[in-house]
Parts: sequence; C-alpha cells; structure tokens
Amino acid sequence: MSKINVKKIILWVILGLSVLMTLLTLCFRMLGIVVSGVDTNYGVNGFDVLGFKLPEVVSYLISSYFLKGYITTIEIVFGIFAYIILAYFIIYLIFYVLHIIKPTSKKDKSIKSLFITNVILTAVFAIVVIVIDLLAPNFYSSYVPSGGIKFKTVVYVPLIIQAVLLTAYILCNKLIKTENSCAAKPSEEVQIVKKEKTYNLEELKESLNSVLELLTTYKGLLQEGIISSMDYMDKKAKLLKYYKNIVETTFSCITKKSIAKDVIEAERISIDIIKQFKKLLEEEYIGDAEFLDMRVAMMNAVI
Repeated sequence: MSKINVKKIILWVILGLSVLMTLLTLCFRMLGIVVSGVDTNYGVNGFDVLGFKLPEVVSYLISSYFLKGYITTIEIVFGIFAYIILAYFIIYLIFYVLHIIKPTSKKDKSIKSLFITNVILTAVFAIVVIVIDLLAPNFYSSYVPSGGIKFKTVVYVPLIIQAVLLTAYILCNKLIKTENSCAAKPSEEVQIVKKEKTYNLEELKESLNSVLELLTTYKGLLQEGIISSMDYMDKKAKLLKYYKNIVETTFSCITKKSIAKDVIEAERISIDIIKQFKKLLEEEYIGDAEFLDMRVAMMNAVI
C-alpha cells in the first residue's frame, strides 16, 4: 500500500461521504402531498417505490385528483430511478473500498469518474422528479378546483450536498500539497543532481566475451540434443539484442562526451566486435542476416 498522508485521508473522507450520500438520496422525499395548502405527512421516498408501487394513502390521494393512468407512470419512473441509484451505490461502494485497500493511479481515475457520474446521476434524478412535480397540476381531473392538490419534493438537497462534496474534492486535490510534490527551488539548499550516464570500455569487452561464451555453450547443448533448434534460436536472438543494446548505449555516451582517446578505443572495439561476429558466422553460430545487422550497427556506432 502506498504511503498514507493527510491529503489522502481528506480525499477518502470526502469520497466516503459521497458514497454514503448516494444511498441517503433514496431517503429524501421524492413526492410529498400538499392538499389545499396544508402540508400533509404523506410522501414517498426512494425505498417506498422499489416495488414499483406507491403507498396506498399516497396513491388514493393522487387518484382522487388525477387521472389514474398517471399513477402507474409515476410508479414506474420513480421505481426505475430508485433501482438505478441503489445499483450505483453498490458499484460506488465496491470501488471505494478497493481504492482504500490498494490505491493505484488507475483506480484513482476510476473513483473520480464515478464521483462525477454520481453527481450527474443525482442531478438527472432531481430534474426528473422536479419536472413531474411541476407538470402535475396540468393533469388535474376536471372536477377538482385548481390548487386543490400539489406535489412537494426535496430531492434537490442531495444534489446540492453532492455538488459541494465534489467541489471540496477538486479543491483539496489541487490546493493541498503532498510532501513529495514540492519542487526544490534554486535558492534552497537541497539541489537536484541529474545522474549522468557512465561507460566502461573494459566491461564492454568482458560483455562480448560473455556473449561469445554463452553462444558457444548453447550451440553445444543444441548439438548434444539437450535443447531444440527453436530454443537455440530464441536464446541467440535475445543475447544478440542484449549485447547490441549495451554496445549502442556505451558508444552513444562516448560520442556525446567526445573524449578523443575513448572515441578511438571505441572504434577499435567495434572493429574487434565485427571480427568476432565474422568468426561466429563462419562457424555457423549465427546467420548472414544477424552478422549484417551487427556489422551495420558497429560501423555507425561511433564515428
């Protein structure tokens, strides 16, 4: 697990509150009944409509003032949104727990995306409920006087809370600095020293001898039938690629430093490498293409 600091703890707390708020969204009253200006205690929250059915009292009050067909529509819409939010809460909670147990940059991006999506989902949910509440008076039965019954909702409260939490998360993520995020300034005593690449021509020669020895060993194993030709070809390709990278890296450092004696010595080594690989070709340790590839690389490596 990565190092825990104050910034991470604050962000985890904000995320935890957001996860909890997702579930609590279902506890807020989606639809409240106001009859003749009197706010009744009858209302519906997300948990009430998980069965796609309004409570009997609420259903009776609505059917007394509205066409019954719209009751079914309201039940279906509210029920679908309630299940979506409940499912999202479960997914959000799982990602949150995994993010705390073993945080990674990938999980960090995922939890941020879930946070933002959660706010959007809550906003859509609130808008749908508010629109239904606002349009409801247009569907009164003809025998009900205007203003007889109204809907009242508080689903905008969790939206406001989620928006505040998201804002707090973004601000904390940008404003709070971790210990390792502070870059050293030129005036400070601590200086950042770039590690320079070094080279060792003697080690390069030893590496050549080691590669030649290993190729000889693997060739012997092939001839004895201990390994297959496929095994030998695979090992040979890896050894040649490994040595070629070492040579090119070393010669590149020498060229950049432009130290005359080392440049001349590198040229001599490149010639020696070509000769050694020519012997490997003659003894059939390597093929024509492999020899040509190494020869071209050595001829262009230094000067």
